[in-house]
Amino acid sequence: MEISCSSLPFSRLSKSGSYTSEERHSVKGVSNEDNRELDKKKEARTGGKVRMRRETDFQGKSDGQQVKFPDRKTALLKTIKEILEAPEKGVSVNAAEQKAKKYFSTCMDAESTEKVGSKPFLTLIQQLGGWAVSNGLNRTDFNTTLALLMSQYSTFPFFSVYAGSDSGEKQAASSQHYIQIDEPYFQFPIDWNSKTQKSKASTRYLRPFYMSCGQYLALLGVPSNQTTQHCGLYISLSTTLALATAPLHYRLSQKLLYHRITIQELQTLAPAIDWLACLQATFQPLPISQSDLVLVHNLPYIIHMSQTISIWQVQHEMMGTRPLHTYMIFSLLHTLIPALDSRFFQTMRNFSIATGDTQEEIPRWLRCVQQTERGFDTLLSNAIRKRHAQKEAEELIHDVYLSLKKKLTDLSWRDNRSSAFILNKVCCESYTKPYPTETVWIIVQRLCIFFRSNLLIRDSPLKQITSVMQNSTISMQR
Repeated sequence: MEISCSSLPFSRLSKSGSYTSEERHSVKGVSNEDNRELDKKKEARTGGKVRMRRETDFQGKSDGQQVKFPDRKTALLKTIKEILEAPEKGVSVNAAEQKAKKYFSTCMDAESTEKVGSKPFLTLIQQLGGWAVSNGLNRTDFNTTLALLMSQYSTFPFFSVYAGSDSGEKQAASSQHYIQIDEPYFQFPIDWNSKTQKSKASTRYLRPFYMSCGQYLALLGVPSNQTTQHCGLYISLSTTLALATAPLHYRLSQKLLYHRITIQELQTLAPAIDWLACLQATFQPLPISQSDLVLVHNLPYIIHMSQTISIWQVQHEMMGTRPLHTYMIFSLLHTLIPALDSRFFQTMRNFSIATGDTQEEIPRWLRCVQQTERGFDTLLSNAIRKRHAQKEAEELIHDVYLSLKKKLTDLSWRDNRSSAFILNKVCCESYTKPYPTETVWIIVQRLCIFFRSNLLIRDSPLKQITSVMQNSTISMQR
């Protein structure tokens, strides 16, 4: 389906301690040179938007030294932070923007989160029907819960969903955006065997993963005698789903990316998911129908995922363990960790270190921005474009305005009275504070009209300046 929304101009950010479909695979039998070549192909395929520079930018100085600048991703994240922290200034804010700012503000409020501990998440679990871990699970519908997590909490337990363009389309159609379905985030590294062309969870990390599961349950007040069974089922389901994942280079070689399929066809191939209901909930109020096209980036995984869910529903649901529901609750927990007290984040961080993540702990504001971006990427993308367009327009008008004032003082005037009158009029419209873009254009247009109707100056430079202003105004309005 073509939809009128877009992704941020950088890759979707993964949470600290989680792995994206391209980062989580440890590939056996693929050389560094092969990986570099794949990176080039990936960057070419995506117009350079997916592969981001993580190194710091440098600029040479005349003495041969280098000046260090913040890397581009950090600069962009700081811009998002400024947008989320900006006061509303009496301007009406839509519900999505209010929700994004509220989420970020809550995430940043460390003091409050420490006081309440795990209570907010336990309350949320009850609102979702409870869970079998605490023997308090009400009868809940699998697809109803899944659609709710996707639409309300930006949580995608079994597959990821986002909107973006099809890189295979011609340049003229590059502005069209489609619903895209991909592998989900997994909380552990995955090994890829290039000989057997199969994936599996890295066995050396399963014990730390199991321990972190038990620690999360302990923080949520679950008795220790309840953790073994449920953590075992959680890990078993996770590793079973991971079997059908594949790294980018394999999916490229097998042409598994950007597979076009209608929602109705997808429903036939992967019937365990109510695709129409889940996608309608996620992208409301956009109209979505069974005949709409979506882009799937690993159809074999989607089919495997559906088959796994169907099997587990039959084998485990009657036993009362409800592992599929528990799996979704754990996915929600990882989404909301930045908004919970520090013990949850430290547990996630400890597991990341156990998996070999030696990166320094990122500041809280960065974690909160990343989490907010995951749920509000389209909103923030529009806000960034609006913010920079406003700034560039104001800078342009400001520069033209200062140039005009300078030219006026350099001109030869017929008499002092004319000079004083003109300069006073210009000063009255002085650019002394940021205006909304529309107000800036009004000021320029008023100046242009004033000069066309009132100036009695024979010197041509002023006419040239006002002509430039008029042309700039017309050009920018276009």
